[in-house]
Amino acid sequence: QKRINILGKELIISLDDCKIAKIKEDVLVLPKTNTQSALISLLKRELKKHLNLRVQELASRFDFKFKSVSITSATTCWGSCGGGNSLNFTYKLALCPLPVIDYIIIHELCHTKVKNHSTQFWAEVGKIYPEYKHCEKWLKQNRAIINSI
Repeated sequence: QKRINILGKELIISLDDCKIAKIKEDVLVLPKTNTQSALISLLKRELKKHLNLRVQELASRFDFKFKSVSITSATTCWGSCGGGNSLNFTYKLALCPLPVIDYIIIHELCHTKVKNHSTQFWAEVGKIYPEYKHCEKWLKQNRAIINSI
């Protein structure tokens, strides 16, 4: 049985004659046709729900201000902080463990205060998320697998 991890939850993949992908308990039900695009749509929907809550939670806890949260199809970066502190995250983040997703959120929230990757920026990230280097390592080791989806 093929399995996939979405937002930290391991799901069994099942193909069905459905039109859209859905999660039923511990099963990811995918349509037999347009499987890839249905999966991507599901990842975007699920990640958006998760991030709408989690970004707000972390921003409040650590006193960050941001404008909005968007899900993108970016393939070269996990997230970005745009003009006016709008936060953008690739749907591929949904395939990462929750601590890694939290790290990317913190990383982008820190960009609302420090707009570059200076020593000051990394000090800010490290203060909030001391184990961020483990997350960076995980992302580096798993990038190819995640990008294959």
